[in-house]
Amino acid sequence: MATVVALIVLRMSLGVHFLYEGVWKITHPEFSAEGFLTQAKGPASWIFYAMVPDIDGSQRLAIESRPNAEQLLAAWQKASDDAGTRYEAYVTKDKAFENKQEAIDQFRMATARLYWDAEADLEDWLDRHEAELIGWFADRHEKPADAESSDAETAKVKAWIAEIGQIEQDFVAGLQKMADEGDQHAKEAMARSISPTITDVGEKTAIDRLVDGDRLVTPKRREILRVDEGVRAETFYARWDGLRQKAIAKFDLDEKQQYEANRLFHRYKTSAIEYLDDNQPDIAAYLGSLDRHQQDVAADNNGAPYKKKRNWDEMMKLRGEAGVWLGELEQMGNDFRDALWNTLDADQQARGSLSYGWTQVDLINLAVTFALTAIGFCLLVGLGTRFAAIGGGGFMCFVVLTQPAWPTIYPPDPAVVGHALLINKDFIEMVALFLIATTAVGRWAGLDYFLENAALRVYRQWANTKNQ
Repeated sequence: MATVVALIVLRMSLGVHFLYEGVWKITHPEFSAEGFLTQAKGPASWIFYAMVPDIDGSQRLAIESRPNAEQLLAAWQKASDDAGTRYEAYVTKDKAFENKQEAIDQFRMATARLYWDAEADLEDWLDRHEAELIGWFADRHEKPADAESSDAETAKVKAWIAEIGQIEQDFVAGLQKMADEGDQHAKEAMARSISPTITDVGEKTAIDRLVDGDRLVTPKRREILRVDEGVRAETFYARWDGLRQKAIAKFDLDEKQQYEANRLFHRYKTSAIEYLDDNQPDIAAYLGSLDRHQQDVAADNNGAPYKKKRNWDEMMKLRGEAGVWLGELEQMGNDFRDALWNTLDADQQARGSLSYGWTQVDLINLAVTFALTAIGFCLLVGLGTRFAAIGGGGFMCFVVLTQPAWPTIYPPDPAVVGHALLINKDFIEMVALFLIATTAVGRWAGLDYFLENAALRVYRQWANTKNQ
């Protein structure tokens, strides 16, 4: 009898522990398993590192060759912004003009849309020609300085410039149409703002007049695009753009709200690009240090204690560096989401939340939280006890593998938790759960007694019916 009571107490104690852990995580939504997973140590640590995508940021922060047309886009945006600024100045001074603010807002929205459409078309063109552009400039570097370009190469470069020029012409034509259809102030504002960058390239123009190192330029040496090295900011802002499109569709944004959503997206997009460009030298140094660290770890075969400490400390230091940049960009995304949410009215906000969706870490957090809660509840009330105990034991097995208490593994457990040779409190809890799974303790002061009896009655009724 004493053994039965002891097992019941053990089962319920384990249940209270698991249930409280689960409930605490439910009531603390900031909980994340990411910190626990990234602190894994020992021979099985790689399993848990793999659960955190791009744990060291080497993929998201990778510096690669990319075509870049930021100077051309800046010229287009300046034309759009200058037109809006001039129009506002003219309308503000016109005392006879009615509905000034409405006219200014409509004008600015229209010019901004034209720029955003042109920007999207140019970025799409760059995406489609990216590999070709990078490859062509790389091949050109390998040629002797005095090598002549073929007619095919010259035609290709001129075709690129013509295609980009057509995008600019469409943008300028849109501005001109606004001027033609607008009032006198619109005509005056546009007349002083429209200044095309790309003009027709003559048939006899030599390729050297259109190519300057890694740049495509106009015959007047104004940059059209360049191929350079940098972090791909679209890795981050593409997610923000998806949220913008989701908000437009889900909340049925009106014209002004769509304009504000687009304006916010482009503002944060620009911030992300500038942030990565400003930090590119430090990111490049980080990636170099990360590569050297990984080579050192791969070459370290003797397992000397001082090397284990050095490797661990260096890994944590490098992850901390990447975490600063990734954290800043993640915060930009959260700020954009909040700003986008604030553009909604009360009725729209009542339709539901605005979120980016589930990440892999979010799914792990959800699984851990509700698995612990379910296991704890079932152990406490004795419901499905064997399955709950096996599940709990499996979870504790993962905990043991994440933080094994073995003298040769660095870093060692803090002295405050005591000293152990594999057999620590987590290991003991795992053994206790597997022990519970081998007993019928769920039938003793538990709901399994009623559950199993009900199942047995159903089975007997079925068997009797079958025998008849």
